[in-house]
Parts: sequence; C-alpha cells; structure tokens
Amino acid sequence: MENQINENDNYEHNDGLGDLLKEREKLEFSWAKTSVVVGVLLAIIVLTGFFIFKFGKDIVSKSSSNSTTAQVEKAYINDRTTSNKNKQSQEVEDSKSTKITSQKQPILKASSQQKTTTQKKPYYKVITGTFKSKTYAQNLIKKLRSSGFDGFYKTISSASGARLYRVQSGSFLKKHQAEKFKIKLSSSKFQSYIITE
Repeated sequence: MENQINENDNYEHNDGLGDLLKEREKLEFSWAKTSVVVGVLLAIIVLTGFFIFKFGKDIVSKSSSNSTTAQVEKAYINDRTTSNKNKQSQEVEDSKSTKITSQKQPILKASSQQKTTTQKKPYYKVITGTFKSKTYAQNLIKKLRSSGFDGFYKTISSASGARLYRVQSGSFLKKHQAEKFKIKLSSSKFQSYIITE
C-alpha cells in the first residue's frame, strides 16, 4: 500500500517543464498565424479603399452638380433678359392688352462672351420665397408654373449656416423691369421681393 502511495506521489509531482514547453509552442513563429493576420489586414485596407473611393466619388459628383446648377442659373438669367427685351417690344405694340402671358424658355448654356457681360452688371432678381424645406420650394414653383410664371430654386446658406431654398421667378438688368414683374406677381397673389446680385 505504501508503494502505491509513493507511486501516486511521483505522478503528482510536476516540475513545470510541460507548461513551459506549451508556452514556448505558443510563442514560436507560425506561418499559418501570420498569413491569417496579414489576410485580415489586407481585407481591412481593401474595404477602407473601397469606401473612400465610393464616398469620394459621391462628393465629387455633388460638387460638379452644384457648379452645373450655377451654369444653368446663369444661362437662365441670360435667357430671361433676352426674352424680357422681346416682351417689352411686344408690350409696346400690344399696350391695350392687359393679359399676362409667360413663355417657358429653354435653358441654354451661356457663351463665354455672355458670361463676361453678366459679371460686370448686377441683376435684379425677383424672389418669391425662401424656405427651410425643399418640398415647400418645389410646391411654390408648381404654383408659379400653373399661374404662367417660370421659377426655380437655388440652395443658399443662412448666416447661421442653415441650408435654405430660395425660389426665384425672374431676373432683370434694370430695376424698373423687376418692379414691373413684381407687380404682375402681386396681381396673381404671389408675394415677392427684389434682391441685387
């Protein structure tokens, strides 16, 4: 019986060598572990590049659409001033007629010669409303069009940095033309004001 107890004591005695060998195996270089870590890092880099490319492309397309909007607005202004000159000569001939007519003008790109003239002279813009909501601006444009007037909105920033939608229904080279157009809008129950830009 003592022999059995002594044998059990031998087995229970541990010098810690086995634990040290296991620790050493964990710390040794392993190609399998290294390849997994490198694979995960490469996946993270590829996903990050993909998101940067995708969102960068969206940002670039938004900024280019803003510049396109500015070009369209300039073309619209030039087109409106040309049509307003034609309207004035027609109004002189039809001075007895009090009916207001508005023609929808196609938006054309302004030539480089027209762009230089627009930069020198300020325009008198007839604004029919400024809204925090894009939907309100679009609804006003629909009402203007149903009444025979053209209109569009332009996104601007307030002094506090908030985004606003300014609805413009006319742009003129001369102040008296803008005031006359404002009176026409008032007779159709549209409130408006004139700004100079």
